[in-house]
Amino acid sequence: MNRKLISIAAATLLSALSIGAQAQTQTYSQGFDDLSNGVYGSNPARTLPSLTGGSLFNGVWSAGGAVGIAGTSLDRYITLNQGESFSFALTLTQAVDLTFSFLVGGNRATSEYTVTGPGFSQTNAVVDLSPSGNTFVDPSTSGATFSQVFNNLGVGTHTFTIAATTGGSSIDGAVFSATAIAAPVPEPETYAMMLAGLGAIGFMSRRRKKAQG
Repeated sequence: MNRKLISIAAATLLSALSIGAQAQTQTYSQGFDDLSNGVYGSNPARTLPSLTGGSLFNGVWSAGGAVGIAGTSLDRYITLNQGESFSFALTLTQAVDLTFSFLVGGNRATSEYTVTGPGFSQTNAVVDLSPSGNTFVDPSTSGATFSQVFNNLGVGTHTFTIAATTGGSSIDGAVFSATAIAAPVPEPETYAMMLAGLGAIGFMSRRRKKAQG
């Protein structure tokens, strides 16, 4: 093995170390301003537009019950009456750590919503940031943010559901952010030992050539 081959091997190893340290990420955010006011109802599931062909995940959304759409063209949101739900089904192409968040509004005095996901279920009261406890809260202007991390989700389809369990709720601005779980990368010390081994091989090769000469 000559010096040129050793240099190429060393550069390849260092490049692999650098690439392995870079985690692939994908983020999807969903507002509802492009929908028309009225009842979304039990319409067929809709493909999440910017997820089609996504590198880490793709998906659909669907409604359970007579889910409504309210607001203006600049600020529309999903409204849920008690017993109604709205779901996102994400199909992962590889294992990821994923954060799911959205904005939520409603009437603080009467509203609760339940979020379910892979191995997760939590019921929360709607947080009203306005002075009056019974005033309807627009999720995108005065609502609260729900956020939950789901670690090590495997390949396959995972469903995330928001349900109005008491009173009515409204949701907007759903965001999914996924980071791929990369295969284990050898520690730098391992690469150092490999490079040292290559150097030793090169040294022995040169000595052998000199002895033969």
